[in-house]
Amino acid sequence: MLMKLLIIFGLLVLANSQVDRDWSFQSMCAFWNGGSSYRPRTNGLQSMKGDKCTFDFPVSTDTQESAKRYCEDHVPYHINKATPGIPTRCAAEATLVCQSGWIQLFGRCYKMTKELMTRDVAVGHCKAQKDGATIAFIHRETLPFRINDYFTRVSRIWVDASEAITKDLIDTNVNGNLILALDGFEYNLPNIALTRVDPSKTAMVLCEYTPPMTLAESHYLLKRYGEIYYPTIFTSEKAYVRSTSSIQRNNENRMADNDYCSKLLKPFLGDVKAQSAVPTEEMLRGITVKRDATIIRTSIYSGDAKKESRISSDCTISKARNYGIDYPGNNGNSFFKSLKDDPIWRSGEPKETCDGGSWSTGISLSRDNDKKLEAMSDARYAPIYCQTNFETMGYGDCPDGFQTFDRKEIGQKWCHIFVSKKKKHI
Repeated sequence: MLMKLLIIFGLLVLANSQVDRDWSFQSMCAFWNGGSSYRPRTNGLQSMKGDKCTFDFPVSTDTQESAKRYCEDHVPYHINKATPGIPTRCAAEATLVCQSGWIQLFGRCYKMTKELMTRDVAVGHCKAQKDGATIAFIHRETLPFRINDYFTRVSRIWVDASEAITKDLIDTNVNGNLILALDGFEYNLPNIALTRVDPSKTAMVLCEYTPPMTLAESHYLLKRYGEIYYPTIFTSEKAYVRSTSSIQRNNENRMADNDYCSKLLKPFLGDVKAQSAVPTEEMLRGITVKRDATIIRTSIYSGDAKKESRISSDCTISKARNYGIDYPGNNGNSFFKSLKDDPIWRSGEPKETCDGGSWSTGISLSRDNDKKLEAMSDARYAPIYCQTNFETMGYGDCPDGFQTFDRKEIGQKWCHIFVSKKKKHI
């Protein structure tokens, strides 16, 4: 019952529309004696970590498992740590952000309208509240109890639920509309019970929408993904995820690796595009720590790779070292950026020949030392790493007096000027 006071406290901050943190989480933190532990995300929606707070509940738990179970049921956010005892302490994190006026519960945003209306009217009402908003969906068994904690003076609300939730309902109105009876007296039911009622009946409406993906939520999910598959590598600015399958460089589609990564990371990024990892020293250090003896392919390749060179009878070592990576350009076209001088190469690399045996690059984790990039055959299949943040590149205009020369095949742009006066080369 005490948690119902939360909504009263929350109403005090509605006038201040916060978009860089979740206001309902902040309110709950203050209510449950966690005010001094509250830490908002440091960089708004671009932060890799969410808002954090440690809640103290006046409840006794005696084991780590019972404390964790209590925290997961009663704190509708991600639980980072549960500490048993009196009080039971729950260290929680809100990675998503709801709009002001909407309460976040278990990753979704809710708004109560305390007016009685039919189910059909309620559906239209939610659509009018926000694009994409619907009648609340009971997606876990503990949600009705948290709804009861948060919202006062509500007897019944329209809801939806899956068959897994409703399959054991005992009622005769099998074609009726589903409601959550917070006060079950009218229906001869216990409090906080689901039942079906005639479509002509009225109830209050709880609207729901799914908040957009944030960088903090993405990184939380990637961390959990890394606990199941290959460990996710986190650096100061990015997260890197290893593919479970092996692929080779696509000679026909320069954006093939980026397209592959967008599909791989879609569950964590939504519709935001991903890209193949751009190797850095920090990333290489993360890859080479306690990793199995395998080869990781990267999307860095020789900008001089051509089919004509592959089939040429004269094959020589190239000293151009024109190795780089394709970025999506700001005009929609791909953009080749040279990385030949970055401190990511093994000593003496890259060593390029014209036969396709060295146009790709990779990292051999079985080497004893100097585990950095080296030239690798196009024919080799190997896993790649994908990164979460998406970078675009573009060339600026050439200086006055210079002419623009585009290498359209690989997206490079050069600026040249012809100097007619003789100059002494020093």
